[in-house]
Amino acid sequence: MNFSNIQAIELSFYLGNHDEKDNKFYFINQNEEGEFPVLDIGELSVNILNYDLHIWANKIENSKNQEPIEFIVNIIKSTKKEYGEPFSILLNNLVIDLLKQLNSSENYENFFSDLYKDMEIDILYQKHYGKYPNNESTMKEIFFGFVPYIGTYINLYKVFLESFFNNEISSINIINEIFPSSLSMGYKILPKIDIKDNSYFFKEFFTVDSLINLSMFEVLKIIERKIHINKCDNCGKYFITKSKSNEKYCDNIYKNRKNL
Repeated sequence: MNFSNIQAIELSFYLGNHDEKDNKFYFINQNEEGEFPVLDIGELSVNILNYDLHIWANKIENSKNQEPIEFIVNIIKSTKKEYGEPFSILLNNLVIDLLKQLNSSENYENFFSDLYKDMEIDILYQKHYGKYPNNESTMKEIFFGFVPYIGTYINLYKVFLESFFNNEISSINIINEIFPSSLSMGYKILPKIDIKDNSYFFKEFFTVDSLINLSMFEVLKIIERKIHINKCDNCGKYFITKSKSNEKYCDNIYKNRKNL
């Protein structure tokens, strides 16, 4: 298979100015309905914290064996309800990056073997999944081969977020260690100035195609905007507090000890 023509999907955002709801991201990539969905600051982190690997794996397992691009698009469409569109797109961008690396490998089985040895989970993979995908594997089998890698990749970041939002001192101490000196994102400012009325506003635009880059940026905005994320005492899921930092319950529908 040739994966060289698959490109990561770039997301565009703008931050509101002082006349708008400046505690929001405005997601400016149109969806299928032509709308511009709003993404709360903290929502991406909540999605990562509440991420369920089994949902994503089941969507892959139940997908038809299509061409690579069609397969990726269908996985995004089928998971955006559970994860939200931005998270679902960026999650699959991780796979696109792996497919590009796989494309330069002559032996797929060796590629997967090296991938999991680097993460020191190769024995665990073989115990639960058996053999690695090879050059004769279907698109579904190749995608499924990435599931443990993506799960481990995201879980490492979840550990940091959980400790951070639970105010553990250790997470505060490692922020400067895990955060790079700069984040790779396209950025520009569009100013609007009226000298006669002595009024002005500006919009900050940025583009990103990396889940970790955007989530790191979001943590900085969470700190800056003093946004609080707590764990619900009912369902155990994380949520953005609306008014008080000590809110204990989210507003998900809750019945028989289950979220609906």
